[in-house]
Amino acid sequence: MPPHNTKPSCPIIKQDSGHRGNSSQYRGSIFECDILIIGAGAAGLAAAAAVQDQGRRVILVEKEDYVGGTTFRSGGCMWMPNNFRMQELGIEDSKEQAERYIAAVRKATSPGLDEDIVLRDLQNRRLKAFLTQGPEMAKYFRNQGFRWMATPSKFPDYHPHMEGAVAYGRTLDPEVFDAASLEGWVRYLQVQESVHVISRFEDLCVLTRRPFSTGCATKTVAPPQDMERPMSMGQSLIAQLLKICKEHSNVTIWTRCELQELLVSDLDGRVIGAKVLCGRSEKPVHIHASLGVVLTAGGFSQNQKMRDTYLGIGSTDGRASKISTMADWSLAAPGDIGIALQVSQRLHADSAQLDQVWGIPTMINPGTGKVTEAMFAISKPFSFVVDGYGRRFFSESQPYGAAVRSMYERAKKGSRTAEFWLIFDDKYMQAYPIGGSKVHG
Repeated sequence: MPPHNTKPSCPIIKQDSGHRGNSSQYRGSIFECDILIIGAGAAGLAAAAAVQDQGRRVILVEKEDYVGGTTFRSGGCMWMPNNFRMQELGIEDSKEQAERYIAAVRKATSPGLDEDIVLRDLQNRRLKAFLTQGPEMAKYFRNQGFRWMATPSKFPDYHPHMEGAVAYGRTLDPEVFDAASLEGWVRYLQVQESVHVISRFEDLCVLTRRPFSTGCATKTVAPPQDMERPMSMGQSLIAQLLKICKEHSNVTIWTRCELQELLVSDLDGRVIGAKVLCGRSEKPVHIHASLGVVLTAGGFSQNQKMRDTYLGIGSTDGRASKISTMADWSLAAPGDIGIALQVSQRLHADSAQLDQVWGIPTMINPGTGKVTEAMFAISKPFSFVVDGYGRRFFSESQPYGAAVRSMYERAKKGSRTAEFWLIFDDKYMQAYPIGGSKVHG
């Protein structure tokens, strides 16, 4: 490859912003841009929207048919201490209060952790950037046209009893958005017609309680009359970021294009671009990025080999050397297979916390046999979770991330302790659905 400050010898093919190119268009070509972004989930779209606002030319590459990644199928909530909505409504919060909360959670979830380590963690530049610039980021996208819910979520912090926690306000939800306003760019979204719209994540109570006994039925509404394609929660978050990208001519989106290799300058070792494989082409395309490459391609939830390598749990009962952690259990997007991580590792890039998990409990839907979320089902009254020995081992109503960690810790004790069962009685069956479906006795 030529050094980053020289022009490529192959012709540069210009494309209109926002397209699904066929493989023949890319063959034997070199493309140029200012910033190349790998992965078109929330992080990638946010990066593209921010960079193009500075007049930079952006190519956004996505391996799947559609943008959005796992965020598109999520609740779309953003935890942001001291955000602009809290300030507008007079809800007391500050960067310092958020730091106290994070320190308290860190100590509580890591018993015996040295105080000096906690203080060092609070000086982490990423954490400081999040607490300082995060509120500014939320405000920035609001000024770019992103619409957040006018009223804050009623969700408290995950650990509301700890120092620095607030009762509500730190969680921001995107407003319901009409994807029809994307016009031709709606093709980048996996749009599904829906009879009802659940406006925000906290309103998912309609799926986990009897409407007539809770009043939650009012939370489920018909699509707004003035919207052709209403989207909410994670779908709204992605669609709104896509709309910001669309409104400028500097962002080009390539779907069905997979990262193959990062290109490095022979002069100074800097990453100057990437080789990607698009469509059914067998010949990779070279993309030169004069200002750098941003990797926002997620993790490896759907890569069984990487899960075995980094998340496999060593058994202590002598009957199994490793307890599998199955990709089939994950609700992450199918494209979350760790390609960017693997490509970066070939360049000896730093990585950290690959053995850590942040996720939600899942289960097999007894009605369909498919994997579905379990975080609501396991936290209801008249039920509890046991391991393969029939022993209850954790509080089912704890935050979902903590519940997952509890299950991993339990699994380390032996093969049978890696089996988990939800036990419930007739009262539960009459009041709550399982996996979105009512269970009948």
